[in-house]
Amino acid sequence: MDEVLLYHAHCAEIGVVGHLKVARSPSPNPLQFDARSPYFDPASSQTLPRWTAVDLTLFGAFPQVIPLTVLKMTAAFIGSALIQKASDSQYCRLPGRNGALI
Repeated sequence: MDEVLLYHAHCAEIGVVGHLKVARSPSPNPLQFDARSPYFDPASSQTLPRWTAVDLTLFGAFPQVIPLTVLKMTAAFIGSALIQKASDSQYCRLPGRNGALI
C-alpha cells in the first residue's frame, strides 16, 4: 500500500507533521448515508456514493513541523502538487521516498 505524509494546511504552522501508510483501499464513507451525521449527504446513495474514505496507519509523528518553506527547497518535492497552491479537497501523489523527510 502507499505511504503518505500528513500535511496540516489550515493552522498556525503549515507543513508536514507525520508519516502514514494506507491500511485499506478506498471504500464508501458510511457517514454520508447516516442522516444523524454532520457529514450526511442526501444526494449520495448506496449505489452511487459521492464520498470515499481511506484507512491510514500512523508510522510516526515528526518531532516538529516540516514547514512548507523547507518542502519547497527539497529536491524530491520540486514540481509536486504538494508545494503548489491547492484547494481544500485536493490530494496529490508524492514522488518516491525522500530519506531526509521520512
